[in-house]
Amino acid sequence: MKQISHTWKWNIPEFFNIGQACTASHKNKENEEKIAMIVEDDELGNSEITYQELNRRSNQFGQLLVNLGIKIQDRVLIRLPNSLDYPISFLGAMK
Repeated sequence: MKQISHTWKWNIPEFFNIGQACTASHKNKENEEKIAMIVEDDELGNSEITYQELNRRSNQFGQLLVNLGIKIQDRVLIRLPNSLDYPISFLGAMK
């Protein structure tokens, strides 16, 4: 294990957008209709979202924040129940 930790390197570019990496990287014909996420909740029920829809809706939320005057590196608090709205909002804010 010690040898692996000395040889393995994680190459993260200077500018890395986790929101884009989690959504747009799956934006191709092969993956876009596949299920990206499933949320199970006793009160709200079960729901799922495809990569294509996750990308579209997180872009929409990100644009809403821009329209409200939120700038890069501004802090955004997201407090939502366990639903698809949370990861959509989180990824949109990261974008």
